[in-house]
Amino acid sequence: MTRKTVLGTFYVLMIILCSARSQALADEEELSEILVGGDLRYVEVGGDYLWFATGNGVSRFDTESKSWDAFTIKDGLISNEVNCIAIEWKEGVFRKSPTQRVWFGTDSGLSVYDMKSNEWQSYTIKDGLIANKIKCISARRDWIWVGTEHGASAYQRKKDRWQSYSTFSGIASPSVTAIYHDSAYVWIGTNSGLARYNYKHKQWEPSLFKVVRGSALGVVIVVCLAPRCQASRFMISRVVEISCMLPPATDC
Repeated sequence: MTRKTVLGTFYVLMIILCSARSQALADEEELSEILVGGDLRYVEVGGDYLWFATGNGVSRFDTESKSWDAFTIKDGLISNEVNCIAIEWKEGVFRKSPTQRVWFGTDSGLSVYDMKSNEWQSYTIKDGLIANKIKCISARRDWIWVGTEHGASAYQRKKDRWQSYSTFSGIASPSVTAIYHDSAYVWIGTNSGLARYNYKHKQWEPSLFKVVRGSALGVVIVVCLAPRCQASRFMISRVVEISCMLPPATDC
């Protein structure tokens, strides 16, 4: 991912926000006045909604009605300090589609909102999470994976239980900065490299990408895992030098 691509994505997001603002509001309010909080931390898109995580709760923009809603601890969030959001997806015959469930990672635990039933549920270390401060989420119907500074936790819906991992094969640090999973693998991005869990073999595999210290590449922190295709290829962003790395197709 080049700097131009990153900037382009940023500008597109700003255009969406400005368009939403002009249609939803009659006056020229600032973005900080539109959102429930000015500390914008994460943006998620799914179905007819845009979700915005802030330090004061969550804002949601309905692209159909051009209306805004806000969600805080008064509505069911476990904390207003929201770090990340993930739409839960389900697999279809030809493609995946969003469900009515949305997950929110906060400084105090994990919350899930069912838009169909209008019900909330939250999870903390008391329920099986490895840590309460959630940094990233990957949500698919059968599994929910979350990343923290102390490792990763996975919720298996069929068994209604959490399982946590504090170490990953070939990775020195347990601090998870990005996470993604499909039907075959779980990809864990850390500040020491990239690890992968194999569902079929039920084991962690050696890191595919590792930190190269003292080189021209600098210290790599994996901060974004974006699926490029269904063959488990990924775009990987680096903090020091934004770039793109793709694992070989035959390795996936």
